[in-house]
Amino acid sequence: RALVAGGTTLVIYMGLRNLPAIVESLRRAGMAAGMPVAVVQNGTLPTQKQVVSTLAQVTAAVTSAQLQSPALVVVGEVVHYASIANVQAVIEEARKTA
Repeated sequence: RALVAGGTTLVIYMGLRNLPAIVESLRRAGMAAGMPVAVVQNGTLPTQKQVVSTLAQVTAAVTSAQLQSPALVVVGEVVHYASIANVQAVIEEARKTA
């Protein structure tokens, strides 16, 4: 409850296997269903995959994307910046190939 009440960003290493229980615990502690969540598999590697979702839908999104460990789970408003960073990376890559 203290982590949820503090409103801080949560970063959970190797949390993919326990993601449904993590989500349930955070919801029980009062975290909003619409809280942004990012899950990153193989971060910084060429095989990186990620999902940006909400707390309520992240488990289904991870299953749909077939993410596997190793993965990092990021929970908090900071996840909004993940989409911005992703767009910037796509633009930079497009400029390299143009």
